[in-house]
Amino acid sequence: MPRSTPKRAARRAKRVKYSPLDCESLWGWQSDDVASAVDWEKLQKAFDDLTAPVLWAEKLTFQKLSQSLPLSFASSAGSKMPLLSMLGIDRTGAGPSLKDSPHFVVSSALMLQASPGKGRGWFAKRTLEAGTLILLERPLVAILDKEWQDEVWADCSSADTTALGIALARSFSSSLDAVLKPFHPQEPTRNSSAESEDEDEDALEGMKEATSSAWQQLSQLSQVAQQRLQEVVRLNALGFYTHSEQLCHNSNFLPLTGSGLFALASGFNHSCEPSVQRYSIGDVTAFVTNQKVDAGTELCITYIEPLSQRRMGLQLKTETCLLKCSIPVACVLRCVLQSILRPASKELAPEQGRNCFVRRSLCEASL
Repeated sequence: MPRSTPKRAARRAKRVKYSPLDCESLWGWQSDDVASAVDWEKLQKAFDDLTAPVLWAEKLTFQKLSQSLPLSFASSAGSKMPLLSMLGIDRTGAGPSLKDSPHFVVSSALMLQASPGKGRGWFAKRTLEAGTLILLERPLVAILDKEWQDEVWADCSSADTTALGIALARSFSSSLDAVLKPFHPQEPTRNSSAESEDEDEDALEGMKEATSSAWQQLSQLSQVAQQRLQEVVRLNALGFYTHSEQLCHNSNFLPLTGSGLFALASGFNHSCEPSVQRYSIGDVTAFVTNQKVDAGTELCITYIEPLSQRRMGLQLKTETCLLKCSIPVACVLRCVLQSILRPASKELAPEQGRNCFVRRSLCEASL
């Protein structure tokens, strides 16, 4: 049934104001060594500053999160690249005024090219060892789960992508449209609604009204174009989960969970045996190889989202490790960063083994 209307009304009154996204101002670095190019200490300090107040998550929005975690890089990070140039998009006119903070850093060992039967994909230009950080990126458009969880339609199965689609409509611009043109699908193939027959009728009606209200503002787009963009969101959205491999994810970092559309990471296709895993610190998402990848091989991620982390919290078997989480945020962040940067001489351990390794690292960090 619908949730309390006073609470929803209060949340709507505080709804974040969106502005058209200027993708021409977004830029980043192309680097031979992504891990060394990033100033991890500044990122850690920014994260600690964000989460230090007792009620730090109370009024948190995606806009505040992204502003609180600016990316910083070494002066020798690599070649500075506007996002549109990185994607091969030609925008005529005066040169853009680039934002102060970069949006991404991508490995020079990656090449975005056609992938048979899949559209486009990222391929390795040279052999990559396991544990190589190949991309660090923040989303173009995103929304935190906590920003929509008081909506009447929050319990619908597609609530996360619906909320992201609404955020996209409110942030839409011609440059954002140019970035999204190569995204799959190229043509709408079905009704964008993905709800089952078991969904609450009032919730579904509320979802349709919210979606219609957001997209009807874009009168310059045809109904077909609007439907395609909603499907782009549904098929390309990636969740970000801060320290989801930690026992304390559910109690400490759940407010940082959200969904986003990534300009560069959208080029990763799906595999049931992915060669790339992702980790997030807020909306800043790192893509790391989990095995040796030969030159010329396509790099893939898994599109399967860890729903248990989102809906019920991370459920880890305590018999594998008796660690109780009382570890400072800084220690948790340091361990995750160390796990990303740790050189690997062989393929990384399976998931259960990785969880135990992280817990052992946390135990050591807390001593």
